[in-house]
Amino acid sequence: MNPSEDKSMVCRNPNGRHRSISVPVNGDVFGNWTVTSLQVPVKGLVKVTCLCVCGTEKAVNIYDLIKGKSVSCGCLGSKARIREIAKTHGLSRTKEHRIWCGIVTRCCNSNHHTFQKYGARGIEICERWRNSFEAFLKDVGPCPSPQHSIDRIDNNGNYEPENVRWATRREQNNNKRNNRFIEFQGETQSVGEWSKRMGISRNVITSRMWNGWTAERALTTPVRKIRKSDRGATAHIQVARASLGRVE
Repeated sequence: MNPSEDKSMVCRNPNGRHRSISVPVNGDVFGNWTVTSLQVPVKGLVKVTCLCVCGTEKAVNIYDLIKGKSVSCGCLGSKARIREIAKTHGLSRTKEHRIWCGIVTRCCNSNHHTFQKYGARGIEICERWRNSFEAFLKDVGPCPSPQHSIDRIDNNGNYEPENVRWATRREQNNNKRNNRFIEFQGETQSVGEWSKRMGISRNVITSRMWNGWTAERALTTPVRKIRKSDRGATAHIQVARASLGRVE
């Protein structure tokens, strides 16, 4: 049985006694910790993998977490600061908070698998946001819809107020580093956008442009369908090549 599917389980506390406790779920926040996964119990002792706001990831004893004995990786310092950060802002279970935690992780935690694509490339989160979720939320505003997520306008730039926006998956796909854009009739759009607009497969458009077709010809030439009357493998190949612009 996957322990993450249970809402409660019998665990051993630090004193060796077994108790039934409610198990935190991914996204739960305890002080500076955000729960990211539940580890497999070892001899009744349960730990959860937590992410600190500073980017540190660590396995934390579930009892220490629930009882408030562990509220950070140690970066908080004084007890006064611990009490301050432990006060909830009422948004710890929101999508915005999860996104903020993810940004901090991939930019600051060199042990996380996403760090190579972000922090290792020199992409940073501005100090104002790294130290405060409230500042992040104030600058970007609430997420407009369930279809939106955070997006960097310049994919090589940092997470900072002037370089982020809420965007849909479609808008983010148009903003990828490896995207190709085509200018036609005074408009510049990605291949995916033109594909949807013209009703031609993006693979066909890409192949046509690769073979030297003009933008107008690649976007306006109808794709020939293979007819049942076509006979032989050669006929099929010729029709396919003609559709893709590979006319020999």
